[in-house]
Amino acid sequence: MAKTLCSLSGGRDSSYLLWKVLTETKDKVTAVHFDFSPIDSVFAMREEAESVACAQIVAWLRARIRTFDYRIVPIERFTEDGWHSLELVFYAAPLVNVGEFDRVMGGWTHQDSSPARGGVRERVMEKLFAKLATRGKFEWPLKKMGKAHILQAMPTALEALCMSCENPETANGKVYECGDCRYCLLTEECKARLAKGESAQRITVDTLERKSQQPQPAYTEAFRSRRIWKYLAELGIAVPR
Repeated sequence: MAKTLCSLSGGRDSSYLLWKVLTETKDKVTAVHFDFSPIDSVFAMREEAESVACAQIVAWLRARIRTFDYRIVPIERFTEDGWHSLELVFYAAPLVNVGEFDRVMGGWTHQDSSPARGGVRERVMEKLFAKLATRGKFEWPLKKMGKAHILQAMPTALEALCMSCENPETANGKVYECGDCRYCLLTEECKARLAKGESAQRITVDTLERKSQQPQPAYTEAFRSRRIWKYLAELGIAVPR
């Protein structure tokens, strides 16, 4: 039996991935949620909503699919002065090396990659895992899917528990998405077009084309000066900046 580690943010993509692994495999599954609230107040505000969403998602999946382990890992500082997504690799690789897990899964989709940067994040994570892990696999099961595919495929009741929002609020144990941020607007667009009978593939192609035409924000000087770039270079991992 394979031992699989899945990242869980509380959003639709990672929740769908966890549901998919639980329903389609007999793996011993562990979900991990990274709590970035100790880093600064911006993360703290969002983490409150994410933690509520994750707790509800985990309870729903355990009650309706099957049992699995769930861990919350507080991040007080970025490892090697890196960024959010790399924490999954830094956390998972040592555990894979000692046999606690056989494979690690990231819940990002095709739409999460920046067209202008050619999926830099994904390539860096794969290369970093290959350098740090002596065994096991790092996988992207949703890399050919878009948000519309996810919304079409996941159970409606599960989707209702998810939180994909930059400015969420929590009240009385419930999570409320703002409805105005880029994530909320994309979700609502996908839902509206699916309701009209448009194909998930057509919606994905359209939104990716629109994204490719938008100017990509430049890396700030502070981000360029982070220690992570020297660390990656020392490992022989070239990253376009």
